[in-house]
Amino acid sequence: MCDACDAVVQLTALEASEEEQRADGVPLFCGKCGEKHVYRVASCQLCGSYYFSSDVPNSPGRCMICFPPKREELDPEPEPILEDDGKPLPPSE
Repeated sequence: MCDACDAVVQLTALEASEEEQRADGVPLFCGKCGEKHVYRVASCQLCGSYYFSSDVPNSPGRCMICFPPKREELDPEPEPILEDDGKPLPPSE
């Protein structure tokens, strides 16, 4: 599946091997958008939708329909603002 345009690409093992050689490794080139963003996907055992495994950049490695992001993944704790000496600024009132 293409991470850029969401096109689903079905390849035999031989075709995948040939495309991997042509792309000089993974990811592969997308036949629809031409970007080098095609990765192997997994199918969710619960709902059957496709998702990128955790070895794909910026992918959580799970079905986002059945296992949506946790709150801390959506709204992480902000980094503290530091003074020039590296110490955190005191809270403003």
